Amino acid sequence: MAPKKGSAAKSAKPASKPAEDDYIVFSNKPGPVKPKKEATEPGPPRPDARKIIGGASWTGKLPVNLLSEHCQRERWNKPEYSMKRVTGGAYGSAVTLSKTEPKTGETTTLPPFELQPAQADLANQESALEARHFAATYALFRVASMKNIHMTLPPTYRDLWKGPFQEFKKEDVREKREWKYDADPFAAEAKRKEIRIASEKRKAEQAKKLAAAEKAGFETPQLQAQSNRIWSRAPRIELGPNLRSEIESLIRQYDTWSSSSASKSGSEEMIVTALKPRGFRESHIREAAQYCNSLQDAIDWLLIHVPEDDLPKWALPPNYSAGVTLASGNVVNDAKIQRLMRGGFSQNICSQALKDNQGSESAALEALLSSLVPRQSPVSPATEELAAEEAWSEELMALEAVYGESFKLSSPESCSIQVEPVSGSQVTLHFTKPSRGYPGFAIPLLTVDAPGLPAYIRLSATKNALEYAWDVLVGDAMIYSLVEHVQASLGGIIENPGKLVDLEIHTARLGLSELHLGRNGQERRVRKSQPQRRRLLKDPRSSKEIREAWAARQASPAQEKMTAARQKLPAWSKAEAVVQAVKSHQVTLITGDTGSGKSTQSVQFILDEAIRSGQGSTVNILCTQPRRVAALALSDRVAEERCSVEGDEVGFIIKGASKISSKTKITFMTTGVLLRRLQLAESVQVALEGISHVFVDEVHERSLDTDFLLALLKSAMPKLGSLKIVLMSATVDPQTFIDYFGGEKKVARVHIEGRTFPVDDYFLDDVLKLTGRATVTGSRHVADEDDGEEEGDEAADSAMGKAIQKLGRGINYDLIASLVEMIDMELGSDPGAILIFLPGSMEIDRCLRTVSQQVPNTHALPLHASLQPWQQKKAFPPAPRGQRKVICATNVAETSVTIPDIVAVIDTGRVKETRYDVVSSMVRLQEGWASRAACKQRRGRAGRVQAGTCYKLFTRNVEASSMQPQSEPEVKRVPLEQLCLNVINTTTPAHGDVASFLGSMISPPDSSAVASALTTLRRIGALERDGDDDNVGAQRLTGLGSCMAAIPADLRCAKLIIYGTLFGCLDACLTIAAMLSTSKSPFTSGPPPGARAGGATARRNTFLSRNNLTATHGNDDGDLLVDRAAFDEWLARRRSTPARELRAWTDANNLSAGNLREIDSTRGILLDALKDAGLVDRSFSSSDAATLYPNLAEIRLPEKKYTQSVNDDSGAGGYLSFFSKVATSKTFVRGLTVCREYGVLLFAGGGGGMTGERRWRQVVDVVRRLVELNGQDV
Repeated sequence: MAPKKGSAAKSAKPASKPAEDDYIVFSNKPGPVKPKKEATEPGPPRPDARKIIGGASWTGKLPVNLLSEHCQRERWNKPEYSMKRVTGGAYGSAVTLSKTEPKTGETTTLPPFELQPAQADLANQESALEARHFAATYALFRVASMKNIHMTLPPTYRDLWKGPFQEFKKEDVREKREWKYDADPFAAEAKRKEIRIASEKRKAEQAKKLAAAEKAGFETPQLQAQSNRIWSRAPRIELGPNLRSEIESLIRQYDTWSSSSASKSGSEEMIVTALKPRGFRESHIREAAQYCNSLQDAIDWLLIHVPEDDLPKWALPPNYSAGVTLASGNVVNDAKIQRLMRGGFSQNICSQALKDNQGSESAALEALLSSLVPRQSPVSPATEELAAEEAWSEELMALEAVYGESFKLSSPESCSIQVEPVSGSQVTLHFTKPSRGYPGFAIPLLTVDAPGLPAYIRLSATKNALEYAWDVLVGDAMIYSLVEHVQASLGGIIENPGKLVDLEIHTARLGLSELHLGRNGQERRVRKSQPQRRRLLKDPRSSKEIREAWAARQASPAQEKMTAARQKLPAWSKAEAVVQAVKSHQVTLITGDTGSGKSTQSVQFILDEAIRSGQGSTVNILCTQPRRVAALALSDRVAEERCSVEGDEVGFIIKGASKISSKTKITFMTTGVLLRRLQLAESVQVALEGISHVFVDEVHERSLDTDFLLALLKSAMPKLGSLKIVLMSATVDPQTFIDYFGGEKKVARVHIEGRTFPVDDYFLDDVLKLTGRATVTGSRHVADEDDGEEEGDEAADSAMGKAIQKLGRGINYDLIASLVEMIDMELGSDPGAILIFLPGSMEIDRCLRTVSQQVPNTHALPLHASLQPWQQKKAFPPAPRGQRKVICATNVAETSVTIPDIVAVIDTGRVKETRYDVVSSMVRLQEGWASRAACKQRRGRAGRVQAGTCYKLFTRNVEASSMQPQSEPEVKRVPLEQLCLNVINTTTPAHGDVASFLGSMISPPDSSAVASALTTLRRIGALERDGDDDNVGAQRLTGLGSCMAAIPADLRCAKLIIYGTLFGCLDACLTIAAMLSTSKSPFTSGPPPGARAGGATARRNTFLSRNNLTATHGNDDGDLLVDRAAFDEWLARRRSTPARELRAWTDANNLSAGNLREIDSTRGILLDALKDAGLVDRSFSSSDAATLYPNLAEIRLPEKKYTQSVNDDSGAGGYLSFFSKVATSKTFVRGLTVCREYGVLLFAGGGGGMTGERRWRQVVDVVRRLVELNGQDV
């Protein structure tokens, strides 16, 4: 150690180094001898573990010692500690306990004691020593939480014991993990092991039973229902025979049956081989195989089409007799239906035919037979009708003479003839005279009554006989010939009854007169309107006219003044370099420091050069921005610099608003708007037709939309040789983008130096000193003696550490207010605004309140993405006279947005980002440290127009070790369902499958996240799937998926409004979708001024009664319906109420006028999207369960409920649909609506999760096939 100043008298050093032979070394080790190290002076005493862990005054035991003593008392082995380094340079440790049996010598080792993943950040410590003692404290809590050991712990670990650890225990107990806190963890682990072994044994036995059941014949669902405890809680659903028959008829009529577009080749024999042992007729199996690709589809087809009396026994409940016993109370009507059913028609269709023909049995029978064998019979003249009466009577007399006792005359217009039994079944043929034209223009009405034969065989025999009569016998007496034909053909029909689909009747109306009229008319088909292509507004002016107008404007005083201001920007000196780079390369990368003017000037350089060179009419520039506020601010600024009105030469397009005209040459838009344009067009080439330049700004942010846009532009570059692509960013790794677009030869680069205004940095310790929150004595600045200086350094560091600890872990708003007050005092009467960066809108609101209360004369304003454009623009004008403008902003103010009068930046260094967990399908909103690149951008806001100051509310060590160099690309931390759907809808087959295209992005997402997204798309019906497996299927959009892709909203919101359109409830669905997609509720979070807080729920509930929701839906139908009722009432009042009265009404009812306006604007956007997609209305009912699936939660009565929801009554519904699930400190679901069981079954998913109780397989398959209709032919 080098001597300190002034210490020469205290210690003398040898003048020269001693020779090596002065040393005497005793050693048997060969080799050179090392000299002794020179003795050094003792340094300052190092703090021991007790002081570091417990503090300077702690004299008690430490956590590691307490855990070791506890293990000794319990006769356990010594604890083992594992150590690891985590992100940011911190340390994490875990304890492993073990126990050795003294008799057997067997050692049992427990898994390491670690926190849950969501809690793991708490265990990360700055040093390995602290991490070790944290792990010891947690392990001690796990085995001794029921004791008061925390009283013997140091203060920091005592607080952990009483605070977070207790919360973790409560959560674990709620989640049935109370075994973690057993006093004897080895006994608890042994018990869990026994339970696990027993469970595995039961599963193995169950698997054997299921395998045996498969061989025996489809008993699997019943065995699963008996063995699985989950089914004991599942709600029971029953379908009445009438409803089931109606649904079966719909399925037979509309279902396409094939669950995928795979080829049917080779599948028929496989299906026949698999299903013949299960009791189906081979002819039926082969018919099913003509329509179905998979075994499950074939089984479904058979269960729907084969009549009950010919189904295998396993498909019906025990002791079930096929056929229906009527008990309607109308004996006469029931008797008619029974007679009509003798021919094989179902009870429902017979009942409908009787009803449609006003109770006439003969007319109903004729209608049924006309539907079975549709033939157009000409109207016979009156003279023919008189002759028919005589011919019918004569024929009946002849038949009685021929058949004797086998003939029975039921009425003058009907008779029955019993023929020889077939296959052991009695056969009776019933004949009835038709309503007109027999025998010259019609045939008799025939029913083949054979109770021993299946219904479809009787129908087949009837159809065969009627077709024979129409083809051969019309014009003469034919009953005798028909009897002979039936007797001759019935045996063959039993062997080969023909196709089941040929015996189906799909007519919606069975009135005889309507059937005759329908056959003479023509069917009308409704053409589905096609989405309209949006055409670009073409400038009618020539290049010469544009140049003349531009030149005239350049000579104006206003333009000369603005040009002079532009020339002061650093970008002006690079104008020629930018123009030449863009001209000579298809891709150009422009990087520039904050304040260089690249965002406002680069687009103008290109436009001005084109106008000067006489090519103004060919230029059309698009410039994308990641946020609305940036697009609006840049459009306004560039229009001002060009002395033009916004919407003329310069305009913008954002979601919900636009200002452009045919003269617009520079259009600023959000990245999502351009992606939408690409998606709606036939191809990327068509969408960019007429566009000369695409500027993509802020590429360094690596947003999902930006990365997707770059991938699309790169793929279209070979076919768009004239399109120029310009990438812009303030902080970017240029090589990443250069390599992505082909290397240095294909990509030009221009760098623009930033302004030279200096920005002074102050870190947290400096801020504490400036604000007087860290009073340090014995500072190094006042110490004269060396020893006193060392003591001063230690005292200063200790005092600063304590001051930082007092601030706590979160954001200290009082410190921010103190800093704002200090800055305001330093500025005095000088102008200048203060910009504060905060992680979210909630933090912004709190900071605004604190600053406004503690600092007088402040003009405090928010700035974040959730604000309306007019609210965001309030941040740009100067503050009123005598006030200091303070802007509290999220990271939207990092880039592109320039607030010209900012002189000081307060950076909390925090940011909120979403993280998607593929395994749990949960989006986690996590607050963490911003990247160093983002903090550099924030710092630069203070030096845009003059020298500034940046106050960083974090230490230098945090910046160096905890902050990442760059932000992680968004594609790696968000759900990918919307992206995958857009890729499939936007790209062509040449790009390959979704995974291949996403793999070509600049930062490819994780393959498991892509697979999970595709699975979700199949589950919601947007993609085709193979069989019941959501993980398998072609990457082709269904009809529903195509419509969903055409709507700029979350997938579930898109599905909601599509169903609303189809089912005739579009208005309500638009409102709900707008609220969900904007994440806005009509209600404010707190009570109105002067109102009591507890009345918020009561005010919400008033909308239930005022809109009749209680009577129609019950009081438990969810937050969405209440929000919708509030919006509808506001909309109605807005049309007839003055603005002042409307504002008073919204305040009194806890309603947010801004949120209501944004919801209304979003409704208009969604409605326009529906018009573009060409969807049409149909009158049905809707269900929220259809659209929010797979976001469904089963309702189990909790111990506590969140009282802000209107779902106070536990309700009769078994499930809740929810829009989103987000994990912060806990897991929250938002946008709740109660779902009944039928809504879940019919609209949620692909029919999985059902079992047939008492072997009633038809109910299961009816529901599953009805579900399949959701995604087809929308």
